[in-house]
Amino acid sequence: MKAFRLIQAVLLLAATYVTAQDTEKQQMPLFYGWFFNDIIAAGLKNITDGHLNSLYSDVPAVQNFLRKVSNQSQITDPLKYYAKPLDPNTGNFDPFYHITAKYCGGKDCSNYTRQIEKYMKQNFSTDLVGVFFTPRTFGIRVNLSQIQEDIFGMEVSGVAGTDSVTPNLEAIKDYPGIDFLPQDEDNFHPTDSRAHVTLGCAPNVSAVTTGEDLLKILAFEKNETFCGEVVSAEHGNLIQMGTDCDIFVYYLEEKMIANATFDVYYSRCSKTSINLGTLWVGILSIVSLYWFLQRD
Repeated sequence: MKAFRLIQAVLLLAATYVTAQDTEKQQMPLFYGWFFNDIIAAGLKNITDGHLNSLYSDVPAVQNFLRKVSNQSQITDPLKYYAKPLDPNTGNFDPFYHITAKYCGGKDCSNYTRQIEKYMKQNFSTDLVGVFFTPRTFGIRVNLSQIQEDIFGMEVSGVAGTDSVTPNLEAIKDYPGIDFLPQDEDNFHPTDSRAHVTLGCAPNVSAVTTGEDLLKILAFEKNETFCGEVVSAEHGNLIQMGTDCDIFVYYLEEKMIANATFDVYYSRCSKTSINLGTLWVGILSIVSLYWFLQRD
């Protein structure tokens, strides 16, 4: 009888340990940002792919650059050197484009969440003013509005102005949801922040690198660290920059304007915790069994 009850006690202890592990799925913010819908995202991809293709065909420096980096990565088609990073949760292709405002990385962002709560699910007219590509990334640079600057968490001065120029109606017809407006006459319009849209990355390069590359571009623009002459291309001016002249910034004659919804992207993770109620029941049961064993 004692042996039987001892076995019961061991089994109960094991069962208590297993049931005390309460694994629950939680959703933690990975990042907050502005998200473009599928129609606008498809239009942005077609437009920017067109820019890259035309630059590759018309500008020898771009052709040499893309061939060089593609050969180094053993990619046969230079125009397929950049690929959009996969969805971090599913590992599948993500067809949507976004502008990250706040990266949480699955950590506590409750303070930021409280500050931007009133902006959630709101649409923002967003100015996409240029394209850039480097050995690591391919992206769109964004000129944030006053409110977007505040959400982005940067100090700004002045109030963003509004354009009164009539949009290019023919372009709108070709790309639903995207308007086109002329930019400044000298066609040199650096932005004030690293706000961007990641279009693609080189092999084994993460999307966060796009912002790092844009920060370098901001520094090069400030110090005017340029290479060679400005190239007048089909849709704007192309400038090479950087110590190795391997960073290309395309200052577009017309900026793209599109609505983007401010929202949050969640990272799914597991959290293991102890269910104290179940644990106490198990402990009391074992104590009771031990007491009965001592009586025998």
